[in-house]
Amino acid sequence: MRNPKPKLRNRLAPDLLELTESIREYGGEYFNNPKPCPVCGSEELGKHDVDDRLFCRLIVNGEFEDVWVKVRRFYCKKCGKV
Repeated sequence: MRNPKPKLRNRLAPDLLELTESIREYGGEYFNNPKPCPVCGSEELGKHDVDDRLFCRLIVNGEFEDVWVKVRRFYCKKCGKV
């Protein structure tokens, strides 16, 4: 029986670690980018609320790590849609 070769580390590992850290930086970030109403196209918007949304789910050391962001929601002053 042959001796098994030692496993080589994945060459992408440093890049993936850097990407993971970059994604983690978005955690708790606040997004406040109003866009025109998708129903009527009006740009007259009012603040509605702030919603916590799951931005990404990372797998780190065999466990899931959720990255959440805060997103401002708006309502249309013309047609009332959120």
